[in-house]
Amino acid sequence: SLGQTIGAPLRAQFISYAKLRASQQKSGHAFFLTSPVSRVLPFVIHSTVGKSRNFSLRRLAPLRSVWRVNVGMILESIRQQQLKEDLPDIFPGDTVRVHARVVEGNRERIQVFEGTVIKVARSGPDKNVTVRRLAHGIGVERTFLLHSPRLEKVEVVRRGDVRRARLYYLRDRVGKATRIKEKRY
Repeated sequence: SLGQTIGAPLRAQFISYAKLRASQQKSGHAFFLTSPVSRVLPFVIHSTVGKSRNFSLRRLAPLRSVWRVNVGMILESIRQQQLKEDLPDIFPGDTVRVHARVVEGNRERIQVFEGTVIKVARSGPDKNVTVRRLAHGIGVERTFLLHSPRLEKVEVVRRGDVRRARLYYLRDRVGKATRIKEKRY
């Protein structure tokens, strides 16, 4: 098992770590996992519980919960760093012009895609929009991740006045029937 392969030095360090944690809980001091051992702790806990009489599940449970909270905070901070600040507010029905980087062979150029937003999905770094336009009489839809580094910029050409979040009914319409009223302020 993993507990046996990790070796005696790490197990000894973990035992002293658990004793320190228990003594600090008794004295009321706050304690966070900052040791390099903290990455391996859940596996060590899982592999050693029940094999040794020195460990008790009640004593080790707080260590696992603190480890999970710290990892969650780290992941959330990474997600926040990836967000773009200069994006306009985009809603279904808007006509937008999306400037996307496209790689062709060994060259990279910016391709402009203009159309109507038929869907805005998710939030945070996963936020994406689906844009639809007619090209030579054929409907073309593209989905863009708004916080992607492949997206140069997004411009809102005009605001549409619609009363639903998903404009899938536009797929069945052709020509003047696809027009959307412009929002009046």
